[in-house]
Amino acid sequence: MFEYILDLFFPPRKSEYSIRRLTPKDVEGLYTVRLIEHTQPATTALLPFKQTQVHSLIHECKYHGSRKAATLLAHALNTFIVEYLIEYGELSDPYFAYLPMPLTKHKHRQRGYNQIHRVLKGLPESTIPIKNEALKKIKETATQARLSREARLRNQKHAFIATDISAHTTYFLIDDVITTGATMQAAIDALRTAGAEHIVPIALAH
Repeated sequence: MFEYILDLFFPPRKSEYSIRRLTPKDVEGLYTVRLIEHTQPATTALLPFKQTQVHSLIHECKYHGSRKAATLLAHALNTFIVEYLIEYGELSDPYFAYLPMPLTKHKHRQRGYNQIHRVLKGLPESTIPIKNEALKKIKETATQARLSREARLRNQKHAFIATDISAHTTYFLIDDVITTGATMQAAIDALRTAGAEHIVPIALAH
């Protein structure tokens, strides 16, 4: 009853309402790993963006800083990471690192947070560090929604710079949504230029 009355005075956003009762178990039911071969190496995508609840999770996390959305997306990411480490490494292996897809300084000030960093902070405690400063976006890029893949690639060229990179570390490069892969590829290229040899690109949704 209290929730109903609260909604009358403060109507929730459609996306907010969509994820209100979503649970980690529900997210597991949406979990659908897919390889997106627009990038080299191919990007592993975890959730179908066209599914309403997935779209709402991304929207709430990205534009409204929803902790619930970040926590649920972290659950999907952790599912994949655990599977990956069981197959390729140990959970305690120090030669892994998380790289959240960065925002430019202007975009970060405007939004007030990096949504991918919030998702990573929602992961269960582990020995894998989050390297927030290793990859930076140094170029403001035009909105890409109506650009072709070729135009997106040109738009993102030289947009990133990477520092303090080790050839012996496997980097989990995390972004929220992948479409053409132009942004992800530009970040991968910057990491390779800096000396990274092992990169695992991951998109929360596709």
